Amino acid sequence: MRKESIPCLKEINDFFFEGLGRQSSVFIFGSAATGNWLSSRSDLDLVIIIQKDMVEILGTKIRS
Repeated sequence: MRKESIPCLKEINDFFFEGLGRQSSVFIFGSAATGNWLSSRSDLDLVIIIQKDMVEILGTKIRS
């Protein structure tokens, strides 16, 4: 993936790894992964893999 295709890639990475640590994996796919992402038109497709006991923590982070 080309990092410059998504201006907020570092923030996305920091968001998920802060509090979840390296016990999580975040995969970006779709137009963002192919370099065709457009900030005014594209959504962001993510797959987040975490341990079962981290689900509540992730939910709290997303809601805040």
